Amino acid sequence: MTATQSFGAHAFDLVARGMIVLHQLIADGKGDEPEADAVRDSLDAPLASMSKSERERARMLSGDLYSFTELKPDRVLMVANAEAQAGFQAIYNAKQRRQWDVTLDLIRKWQDYLPLVVLSYMRGSTWADAGKHEIASAFYAKAADIEPKGNYPALYLDSLNKSSPAKAKGVAEQVMKSPSSYSPPTVIQAAHVLATAARPLPANEARAIETQLIPVVEEAMKALERDKMQEPESYLMAALLIGSAYEHKGDTWAAYDYYSRGLRVEPQNDALLILRGMLMYGINPSAISDLETSVKMGSKTIWPYFFLAHHYLVSDRFDDCRKFCERAIELRASAPILSELLDWLSIAEAQLRFPAERVRRLFEDAICHDPHNDRAKKNLSIFNGLAGRHPSTELVWEKRTEPSIRAFGIAECDLNKLQLPQMSLSA
Repeated sequence: MTATQSFGAHAFDLVARGMIVLHQLIADGKGDEPEADAVRDSLDAPLASMSKSERERARMLSGDLYSFTELKPDRVLMVANAEAQAGFQAIYNAKQRRQWDVTLDLIRKWQDYLPLVVLSYMRGSTWADAGKHEIASAFYAKAADIEPKGNYPALYLDSLNKSSPAKAKGVAEQVMKSPSSYSPPTVIQAAHVLATAARPLPANEARAIETQLIPVVEEAMKALERDKMQEPESYLMAALLIGSAYEHKGDTWAAYDYYSRGLRVEPQNDALLILRGMLMYGINPSAISDLETSVKMGSKTIWPYFFLAHHYLVSDRFDDCRKFCERAIELRASAPILSELLDWLSIAEAQLRFPAERVRRLFEDAICHDPHNDRAKKNLSIFNGLAGRHPSTELVWEKRTEPSIRAFGIAECDLNKLQLPQMSLSA
């Protein structure tokens, strides 16, 4: 579900954060201590700046947070009669319409019919869908505390990682100390948190962490397979995690196997199509099909356009090369990537008889973006040597080889910018 990021202004976020801290202090028996009073005092200014509707939203959130201590997991529930069932449907309908306040009000109306674990989950998922993961993680944490062996800890980790990656890393490390105590989706989500946290580290350190995760995630994948794939999103995340770990180790065929496993579950998963296409580029002709499928699906990631632009360049399909270069340039990219694309675009337009000054300017832009791009410099020299003559198809431009492009793309690809599988679990 698409989050509505405007739900709650900055002042509301500050108040919500303070309320979560305050209610935790109350739960710990510290509600009357100076620390709690300091938190209450810190809420005065943001509360004063909020609109009437947001103050009411904050007041209701406070009431919902009190449910952690006021409601007991084993309390007697009202019988879910036909009216209650209609109420549950109304909650679902409001959530589908992204009417967050209405959804939360309806959950409050029917809370006496809901176990505390389900009530906490429903509130957490509503705040998560609204884009408020810090609040969502507080409710998911309660659900996870009540049922630690279910999927609630995975949802908690997902929201926590989006709001406080450092805290999520600590929780994920605890999961990995005893993975058999948690559900496979929780183990996979913990591995995702740790792999994401490792990416900014030096390559050898990041690879060491990924390697340690492989056997644990493989076991979680096997468990999902035994359960008839009831959590496909978790399986896709696991396939991507292990595939990329093997890819970084240099084990191409193991990586290919795991990417393929994921694609057998969801044949049009964009991230897996791109990663498998990049991995197999210049090795297996099916790579082109993977990349073209990604493009047909409207991928917002630069890599399928980048690789296909190169493929069309070396195949002398210059108009296709030009089109894909232009599409790739529209997407965000680093200077070295833009330099490559501008160099290829220059070659394609030279072959297509575009005006000489335009082609020369493109070559110069390629060099400007990356002064170390010696191929662009050589190609500009070749172009200038034509002295206005049209280049023949036999003209030998300086072009990267397919293995070189594959290595370049794998090194430059940021997994965080791919459309990764999203956590969406049965509670």
